[in-house]
Amino acid sequence: MPKFGVAKMTMFALATLTMVGCGRGVSSSSVKFRPYDPESHNVFLVIGAPNGLSGVATDIREMTKVLNDTSNGFNWNVISNGNAPKDYILRELTANAAAVGEFGTLGLYVSGHGSNDGKFMTANGMMSYSEVARAIAAGRAQPLKRLMAFNDSCYSGHWVDGNGSLPDDMKNLNEPAEFFADHSPEEAQALADAQAQLMADQLTGSSDKGRADSIEQFLTFAASKKTQTSLDYGREKGGAFTWSLRKVFSSLKAQRPEATMGDLATQTVDATWQDTRHHKPVYKAVPTSLLEEKIFEFANN
Repeated sequence: MPKFGVAKMTMFALATLTMVGCGRGVSSSSVKFRPYDPESHNVFLVIGAPNGLSGVATDIREMTKVLNDTSNGFNWNVISNGNAPKDYILRELTANAAAVGEFGTLGLYVSGHGSNDGKFMTANGMMSYSEVARAIAAGRAQPLKRLMAFNDSCYSGHWVDGNGSLPDDMKNLNEPAEFFADHSPEEAQALADAQAQLMADQLTGSSDKGRADSIEQFLTFAASKKTQTSLDYGREKGGAFTWSLRKVFSSLKAQRPEATMGDLATQTVDATWQDTRHHKPVYKAVPTSLLEEKIFEFANN
């Protein structure tokens, strides 16, 4: 056991976090970060399943506070459950995917154990990302406008690349110039965008089902790479990833009201690694312009 926390491993063996999507080429100037449409119904599910982890209750309590804080300019209807069974989670995803309407945003945050094949341990069983995607699709007659997902569990990076469904050369798309070093920055970005679209299609199943059940935009943030465990600091702080996320969010709110989602993501990655020296969060956005959106835009207007 690491000296500063409990590894969030399943008894069998989150990312933030994953989101699925089909980018529709919406320009960054027309996109609004949370809510996608201020007049829409925007729902965020905050889900925990402790299974012995004392920090999960702290994660759920504190994330619910952040999302409900009106000074942040948010417009979420927050639904929290600190010890959620699998059928409850999937049922709420289906119901609220329908409830958000045409332009609404659906958010999902989970905290607890994760398995080395990318599943999240609910209060009564394991839940894969594909089950999350199917539950959302079941509530939609048209594509969901936007999904945001945060996963604080071991091996949660699986959710970022679709439970390991993509070949190695289609991963790590956050920094395309680094991973496509033989191409120009423009070519690298084009490759990253095309591969992110393929990932989005695979995650939603839209490429083989022929149904309007995809998600147009997604942002996903996971606590660790798919090969890493993540740490629980216990009741005082909660999960290491969520602790860092909350610290960075508070710092940006106080010192950089113009901060973007990209700022939140990159600084949380750095803060988690500096604190733990054990795991690095991973994130992805489709389209990538979501990372340019200002977090506190609605609070400052």
